[in-house]
Amino acid sequence: EKSEDLLQYEEEKKETKEYKAYPYRWICLIGLLLSLFANGTAYSFFSPIMVVCTEAYDLPLWYVNMTLIVYMVTYAPSTLLFANKVIDNWGVYMAVLIGSILNIGGMWMRMLIDEGFYWVIIGCILNGIGQPFIFNAPAKVSAKWFPTKQRAIATTLGALASPVGTSLGMLWPSLYVKPEYTEDDNTLSNGSEVKDQIKAALLFEAIWLSIQMGAALLIFREKPKSPPSKSAEISEKS
Repeated sequence: EKSEDLLQYEEEKKETKEYKAYPYRWICLIGLLLSLFANGTAYSFFSPIMVVCTEAYDLPLWYVNMTLIVYMVTYAPSTLLFANKVIDNWGVYMAVLIGSILNIGGMWMRMLIDEGFYWVIIGCILNGIGQPFIFNAPAKVSAKWFPTKQRAIATTLGALASPVGTSLGMLWPSLYVKPEYTEDDNTLSNGSEVKDQIKAALLFEAIWLSIQMGAALLIFREKPKSPPSKSAEISEKS
């Protein structure tokens, strides 16, 4: 006959649930990283060409600076009023979908720059509202998809993606836009050409980042078939 301790051990073993971490978690994380990267790239587009924009479009510097300021102004209200509620109540995929739609819409709206620079500001406002829907998602994704020991890595990668995108966004517009200045009074001499270059850069950005975010949505998933840990299971039931 089996001892009482052995029977208790076997009973506890039956009740112990095995948790599985699916390999697709890395694909899902890549999808989120693509969205974060795209959002960061859109944010910093005008940073390296602000002075050129003021000269080409005859605008005050503060007005062009609004392309950055609106991101900061809209982040907190969008987070508190919309993004976190969507993430908690409707799920991470819905949040990333809404954030991607707002970002894509904002990027294409900036293509109307020749109709008035205020269209660029409106586009940046849409980008700013959409930012927290994506930016606040990494912790939730790591909790839903990753075992406890890997969550710090997943969350850290998510936190790094947007700054890396921001760095690229500050680099490549200056490769497109090539201003030329007169020797006597140092004024912009190829304003019309610079406008075409800025619009071409905006078009490239809109096409590339739309494809990137679209691809992210195709591979991103809300959660695995079964939770990867006990805490993830408890979180699902709560």
